[in-house]
Amino acid sequence: PIPCVPWQSQTSGQYQRRVHGIVTAGQCATEKLKDRSNQPVRNQKSRIESSIIIRGEEVSMNLDVVNFKFYGEQLEKMDWCCGKSDPYLEFFRSREDGSWMSVMRTEVIMKSLNPTWQQSEYKVQTLCNGDYDRPLWMKCFDWNNQAAPSLIGEAALNLKKLTSEQGLEIPLIRQKDNDDSKTYGRYSICY
Repeated sequence: PIPCVPWQSQTSGQYQRRVHGIVTAGQCATEKLKDRSNQPVRNQKSRIESSIIIRGEEVSMNLDVVNFKFYGEQLEKMDWCCGKSDPYLEFFRSREDGSWMSVMRTEVIMKSLNPTWQQSEYKVQTLCNGDYDRPLWMKCFDWNNQAAPSLIGEAALNLKKLTSEQGLEIPLIRQKDNDDSKTYGRYSICY
């Protein structure tokens, strides 16, 4: 058997910087990766130097939690074989630098157009870093076993809107390709 050397088999390169340096760099640092001998790591095919992007954000001390139970109603049939969908929800939050990061994902509900996801508790710090007005992006996907998930619909919202009223309905919209003015369909998720 060939011995497994962790450096050779699991690490592409290394990067060292103090956390303080990342935060003071405007919440984002892009650096070239180096190998053990401090030489640039390059892509084997293109020979382009590899780099790493690190984003930092000061975390609030907000200890609030919210409980949600999500329901889908009349979702689109995405699976041609059984006339159903295998939906799940994924939430993304806006970061201070304008990028988006995934912060929460529900379980997949198999073969359903009217799914009910388990009630779960979510940390406000994770969802919006304590800023209830921070933009959130909710996407509903159809899980696929042998392919990338298909988008059923999406909605822009924030935690303030989500917690403002019981039984809130939010339409999920899927834009047509190459045309921002028309929607492909509307679907509802109830909270």
